[in-house]
Amino acid sequence: ERDPSVLLSACLLLRSIAALLDKPDIEKLSQRLIRAMNDHKEHEEFQLVAMDLISRMVHDEDSALIMGEIPGITCLISSMEHHANSRAIQEKGCGALATLISHDGQSLGCFAAEQGIDAVVAAAFKFQDSPSMYAAAAKCIFFFIV
Repeated sequence: ERDPSVLLSACLLLRSIAALLDKPDIEKLSQRLIRAMNDHKEHEEFQLVAMDLISRMVHDEDSALIMGEIPGITCLISSMEHHANSRAIQEKGCGALATLISHDGQSLGCFAAEQGIDAVVAAAFKFQDSPSMYAAAAKCIFFFIV
């Protein structure tokens, strides 16, 4: 098990090159990233950076499929549920979910099955005073129903 601060530093470095990664690199990184997110669910800062990295890695249908095959959507929803009182986690989670489902319609089944829509709506209501939270939730719901 790796120290979350080391993982955080690695994710911060990887964000700058995430869009340049090819399919084999995304597959390897996705598996490790999801495992690290599940192992360090309590580390809010790591979860935020990892969600941002997921959003940056998903740039086409292939990369979205990889994240759907590896339980990326389930991991994102789980992190949102674990950090239900964190507006930042809710916004990043909605943003990452929207990115995944906008690129890969097949992930929609997993998204619905994992109660993703419930997590998004709960976040929007919990942080209803935040326009940016509403925007992130609306974007996610838009891609869910399209």
